[in-house]
Amino acid sequence: MKLERIPPTVGLNLSKVDKRNGEFIFWDVGGQNVLRKIWDKYFSECNGVIFVIDGCDSIRFEEVSETVERLYNRDNPNDLVTLPLLFLVNKKDSAEFRGLDHVRQQLKLNQVYCRKAIHVQAISAFKGEGIE
Repeated sequence: MKLERIPPTVGLNLSKVDKRNGEFIFWDVGGQNVLRKIWDKYFSECNGVIFVIDGCDSIRFEEVSETVERLYNRDNPNDLVTLPLLFLVNKKDSAEFRGLDHVRQQLKLNQVYCRKAIHVQAISAFKGEGIE
């Protein structure tokens, strides 16, 4: 399938990946504002959280930051604060890629209330780099 024909996730997609160090089940939950209302239904079943964001779209960084701030709220903690948090920053192969330091700063990751590790990884979904 051509990359430009891959639509954003609407609803929920489930996928299982078998690796030598275990079996991984991914719940790909759409990120549109209307779908965020159902995210909390999945928190108790998670072992980690992965945000996939566009590393070239600075306009969306603020939206992601606000979403993460709502989810990882020190005053109203939920199950997520005990889970590792991974940000996959896509399009590292693009000239418009903003860089990981810029993304960390824009997302205000130093202020995120998470008791586990927070990791930011540059990837290229187009080239398959950094994903494994």
